Amino acid sequence: MSAIERLKEKIEVIRSNYQAAQTEIETLRAELAHAGSSNEELEALQRQLALKDEQVAALRNEITEKDTEIEAIIAKVETLLA
Repeated sequence: MSAIERLKEKIEVIRSNYQAAQTEIETLRAELAHAGSSNEELEALQRQLALKDEQVAALRNEITEKDTEIEAIIAKVETLLA
């Protein structure tokens, strides 16, 4: 398996994780909107939401890094083929 194929696989996994985290954030936001008046419950949901937001940001950064790696590899291959 080539380096490009391995990176593409990693990106697909990261994107899948990113989409799952986004879905979980939407669920947490919905729960937060419908949460009871318990401050503890609201605070717990807010903490979970903040953690998921951080995870999504990290995954977004990882996707960007992998895209950059792929672009560099493609540029190198194109140079070698020229």
